Amino acid sequence: TWAALDDVNFEHATLIGSNLSGASVRFARFAHADLRGAVLGSLDVRTTDVEGVKIFDHQMRGLLEQCGLIIFPDNRSLP
Repeated sequence: TWAALDDVNFEHATLIGSNLSGASVRFARFAHADLRGAVLGSLDVRTTDVEGVKIFDHQMRGLLEQCGLIIFPDNRSLP
């Protein structure tokens, strides 16, 4: 199933455990929304307002990799 949620205002929404993988969410506003445990799919932090969004740490990797960051496990010891 596919949904067009472009430009939708989800500010302060509780979307815990939701599945956004089949949705286009370009330019949507998720400011201060609770997305813990949500499947974020194509949510693009470069075109989406995610200020103050609540997510679990394991959800960070996918969002930050979209920005070109390379994420390494934190083992507290560098070569």
